[in-house]
This record gives sequence, structure tokens and C-alpha cells, in this order.
Amino acid sequence: MQIRSPLRRSLVLATVAFVLAAAPVARAISAPGYSITPIALPDFAQGDVVVAGGALFVGVGPGFTGAGQSVVRIDGGGTTVVANGFNSLGGFAYDAVNDRLLVVDNADEALGSETGDTLYAIPHPDGTFATPLRAKNIAVAPAGSIPGASDIVLDPTDPTGDHAFVTDASESFPPAGRLLSVDLSTGALSVLQTGLGYAAGLATDGSKLYIGDVNGFTFAGDVSSVSLPDATGARTPVAGGLAGQYDLELASDGSLLSTSVSDLLRIDPTTGVATAIASGFGFATGLFEQNGTIWVLDGGFPGVPTVYRLDLVPEPGTLALVAAGCALLGARRRSAGR
Repeated sequence: MQIRSPLRRSLVLATVAFVLAAAPVARAISAPGYSITPIALPDFAQGDVVVAGGALFVGVGPGFTGAGQSVVRIDGGGTTVVANGFNSLGGFAYDAVNDRLLVVDNADEALGSETGDTLYAIPHPDGTFATPLRAKNIAVAPAGSIPGASDIVLDPTDPTGDHAFVTDASESFPPAGRLLSVDLSTGALSVLQTGLGYAAGLATDGSKLYIGDVNGFTFAGDVSSVSLPDATGARTPVAGGLAGQYDLELASDGSLLSTSVSDLLRIDPTTGVATAIASGFGFATGLFEQNGTIWVLDGGFPGVPTVYRLDLVPEPGTLALVAAGCALLGARRRSAGR
């Protein structure tokens, strides 16, 4: 029995999220130690969120709608549609070497679709887009070649930026998720890992690739790791018993961040201990971190389409030290001016 992509990873995880935490339209996000800034979106939240060049890139549009989803840029100039014609957006990754935004889509069979089930490259995403790029024109691999395209991360061992890893969340039941290697210059694919369920988020610290997964029967989430550069060895368990798993991100402090239904988790990659650092999301999906600041895309049910920016709030002791330092500096300047 096959379940086509509207019932693959995205909808399965959405269903789990709805059952576990039916979300009200208004959110009460809790993130002790962080200030929270909501960033409104022009349409339903989809896929992922990435910050590059001072701009925010995020997926929007109605779910599982042929050619109905878009990638938008939000910056000081407002909101710009950079590419459209997607059906069910998944993970994003910014390739700084080649100045391109990589995105995946997993619903080629959606009614009205023009393409799908593959990955795409948006060149110079900070440029001018009088007319948005069309997904069917920027595909890296043929449509349908990655049936359950889920997340993407660049290979840190390739300085050219022409190689990436992609999770394929499977289009069948029971799921048969895979980890794929993608040559971005040719679109060639190779299978590195099999035996996954609804393969989910990806992150890397340069020497290991972290792989999120969701059990196809229990919907429990877990994270494992595999050594680079080839990522073909045995997977080592990192964390388990998660309430689902969607996106993964390596934080600047070396920990792993994971979206898990209504929570944002911090996972110690050595001990596997997972701690909620933010909660109250309708259904947290896309995730990005930069220098301690975290952006979380909230899908919700039905939800307010929002990206939440979480900024660390300095400890009171740190604020006191900063204030004392400023006062001392001011006193010295006044003394020197006499």
C-alpha cells in the first residue's frame, strides 16, 4: 500500500502535532532567558526559515496546493517573493560560496503541480525580483527524483558548495526513509543511509552529520549521527523519545536545536539530554540559529503565520558588570578632560 506525498512526512507530523497539542489561534510563547519578537508572514507558514545577508527567507502559502507556495524575502525593503510554484516546501539551506538558496519540495503529485519531489537553487536571493523565479525552471534534479524530500544541509567537507545531503522521508507505508547525497552541479543522487522512518531534520558540526527521524508507527522522534565525509557508516544514537522531530540546527555553542511539535529543544550531542528552551508553538517547523539568536517558524493549526525571533537576554549580573564598566569608562573620560 502506497501513501502519496499529501500523507507523507509533512501531513503525518502535522496530524501528530494536532493530536498532541491542538493549537489556539493566539500563541503564548514561553522562552525563559530570551526576548521574543514575532514576525508576521503574508500567508500560511511553510517549510523552513533561513537568515542570509541580513534578510529573512521563509516559505509561505496554502498547504499541499499545486504551485501554490512561495519563498519570500523579508528585509528593510519589505516582503519580496523571490520564487514561487512550489507545492509542499521542506528544508532550506543557504550556500554562501555560490550565493544561492537551496530549498526542497515534496508534493509533485499535488493537483495542479508543475514540478516537485526534488530540490531547487535560487541564485542571488538578495537581488531584485521584478518577477519571481518559477520553481520548475530552477530544479537541480529531475522532478520526482526525491519523493519525500524533507531537509537539506550543505556538505561541510566540500569547499566548493557543490555537494549537499538531503533526507528523503519516504512515500510509502511503512516508511522507508533515506539519506541522500546530491551533486548540485549535475543533480546526481546517491543513497548513503536506509532504514529510516519519516526522515527529518539535518545538521552538521563538520565532522558528524546529525539526522532526525520519526518512527513510522509510534511517531516518536529521535536523532542519530554518522561520521563524515562519506556518511555511509553505522548511525550512532544521540537522543530518543522526542515528541516528533522536524528540523535540526547546530547552535553556536555546539548544542543541537530541534523543533518538536509545540517545543523548541536544546539537545546535548554528548549525553543526548533534551531540554525545552521554548514552548507554546502551534507546530514548530523550520528553525535557524545565528550567534545565539534563534528563529522558529510556527505552522500552527490553523495558527497565525509567524516567525518568532528569540534573542538571549543577558543575566542580571552581566548587566550590572556592563553598567559598572560604562560608568568607570565615563569617569575616566571626564577625568582626562579636566
